[in-house]
Order: sequence, then C-alpha cells, then structure tokens
Amino acid sequence: MTARLFPEWPSPRVFPAIDLRGGHCVRLVRGARDAEIRYGDDPVEAARRWAAEGAECLHVIDLGGAFGEPHSRGAILAIARVVDLPVQAGGGVRDEATLAELLEGGVARAILGTRAFRDPEFLERAVLRHGAPRIVLALDTDGERIKVSGWEESSSLGIEAGLELAARSGVEHLLVTATDRDGTLEGPRLELLERVLASARAKVVAAGGIGTLEHVRQVLALASSRLEGVVVGRALYEGTVSLPEAVALARDLGRREGAMQSDSQGGSEKTAGLDAILDAVKYDASGLVPAVVQDAKDGQVLMVAYMNRESLRRTLEGGVTCFWSRSRKEFWVKGATSGNTQKVVRVALDCDRDCVLVVVEQKGVACHTGSRSCFFSEVVAGEDALRQLSTDGPIYRKG
Repeated sequence: MTARLFPEWPSPRVFPAIDLRGGHCVRLVRGARDAEIRYGDDPVEAARRWAAEGAECLHVIDLGGAFGEPHSRGAILAIARVVDLPVQAGGGVRDEATLAELLEGGVARAILGTRAFRDPEFLERAVLRHGAPRIVLALDTDGERIKVSGWEESSSLGIEAGLELAARSGVEHLLVTATDRDGTLEGPRLELLERVLASARAKVVAAGGIGTLEHVRQVLALASSRLEGVVVGRALYEGTVSLPEAVALARDLGRREGAMQSDSQGGSEKTAGLDAILDAVKYDASGLVPAVVQDAKDGQVLMVAYMNRESLRRTLEGGVTCFWSRSRKEFWVKGATSGNTQKVVRVALDCDRDCVLVVVEQKGVACHTGSRSCFFSEVVAGEDALRQLSTDGPIYRKG
C-alpha cells in the first residue's frame, strides 16, 4: 500500500497520539507498564475521531511491541488504510522485516529507538534503504541518558551522543520525549526541547507532558525552524485539550508568524535567506562550529568559542556574540555577566564553511583571565617553554 507522506508544513503541527496495547487504546504514566489507563477497544475508531476533529497527521505507538508483548502492527496498518492522513508509528521496530512491514503497509514514517542505538549500522541501513524522510529516531530521556527497551533501560548514550548518531546516519526527523513527563499532564520539559532544537540538524517533534492548551502554546512558542510539531495524547482522551482548538492554535500561530515575517524588513525572504546561510555552515558531529573572534579595531584575535545553529542565528539577528557552552550545555552571551560585551561588526565563513570568523567591537577584555586576548602564550621554535606575551596592544610578528 502506498503511504500518504508528510508534507513540508510551513509551521509546527499537532500530532494526536494513539497508544496500543493488547488491542486497546491506552496511555501509560511515565511509560511504566503497570501504570496503564485504558481509553477504548477500537484503535481505528480513535483514528477516525481525531481525523474528524481536524487532525493533520497521527502518531501511533505499539506499546506491546516495545515491551516484547504481542504486537499491534495489524491495528497500525488498519489505521493507515482507513484514515487519509500521514501516520508515523513505532514501538518494537527492531528488525528490517518489521520496518518494511510498516512502511510498505501504508505508514509514512517509522520510529526507531532501541535497535538504532544498540546497532547504529541498522539505523544507517534504514535511512539508505527507505529514505531519510521515512525514518524517525526517538530520543527518549528523563535526564541525560537515552532510554531504550520500552523506556525500562538507560543506554550508555547521552543526548549529545544521540544527536551525533542522528547526524552521522543522515536522520532528518527526531522524536524527542521527556519520559518523566509523558502521560502526567504536568507540562513539557521546555529546557530539553530548547537544548535539542539548538543543536539538532533534523526536524523535531516534541512529546511528553502536554496537559493543557497553554502547554501546546508553550511548545509552539519555541518558534524554531527545526520544530515540526508536538504530540498530544492523554490530554485529548481526558478532555483537558480540545483537538480542534489545538489545531486551530497551531495554524493561527503559524499564520501570525508568517505575517510578522512579511511585515518585517525583508519579510519572509530575509528569514529564508538567513536559514540558507545557517544551513550552509558545516557543523561537526555535535552540531557545533568553531568561532574565531577578532577585534575590528586592529585585527587582534581575541578568543575562540563554539556556536551551534541557534547560537549563530542569535548572533546574526541580535548583533552580539552568542555561543554554546560544551561543558554547561547552554547558551551564553559574551559579557552578559562581566559587561565585556562584543558588538558584531562582520561575520564570515572560511573556504570550507566549517569555521566562523566574527569581527567585533570589544568592550573591556575578552579573556576570563583579565587579558585582552585569550592568546597570550607564544610558541617559540626551538624552545621548550611558552613565552607569555602582552596583549594590551596588537600582536604582530615583524620579519
């Protein structure tokens, strides 16, 4: 059966969830197999209901398959046949036969998790064989470690390592779930989403914790070009979120964002142009690029730090340098606490586009040691020690 594929939406969408176990529609609290809430015995009817209420896609998970129990792939394929919507589905997809069964049976995207992290070559083969638009990598986490085996085990990989794997494997779609919030209605883990959106190269669907329409709004308000949508599950079944209202909210925010871009200088062409620039940068496996900072006054090299796609965007749009801390895993603006700010004068890429030059007007010193430049230890050929230099003035080696 030919699947109805996902379109390229101009703004994030709502993904209604259908979780299956033993032939029933259920939700789990924090993914615990013994914390099941049952909502019905007809998954196809649930799919029809969400379609009738304005759903633009469906998110279907085979919990039984994820736990090693009897699977529900028949119900998933029935949903894909009945509703005229793109369906992404996962749960227990740990071999090529299961993956092919879903994708050849009408599912638009298959979600991979456990096997992908334990066998990266499986993920790479899946992307090559079926195409990146049809593969989703699940980053499920309640902290730093990625959860596997139905969320009952923690892998050895952290979030950054998971993003590196996605980038190496050519993954274009990520499902990012805060497992400690999933099924609780307590609200999304926004800091997790911001962190992933700042570093990921792939599109991101956010999941976990949605309990109110305001929670939906909070996720959509992240306004990242990488954000593709938000999964809403238990809140729909409990009635704390109305699907028609959530869909309307997503569309309205998308229209308003588009109108604001059109009304601003350069309009949507300016935004599209900036995205093209950000996409042209060759980030490393961690989604980072080194940034060399140079003083506009005399050409002095002041420091080197790292940027990801979002911090480079903030630098270009905000006019002051913004970097990504590899140790703290957060954004930092130069001078935000010290007052030693850097006003951006010019930004350039090197010939390979894997290094950024930022020319700035430096206020105060650039180095945390109190030196004007971080480069004050000269390497001298033939000597075993570093020679300390004064960086109060420009450093030029005269022949």
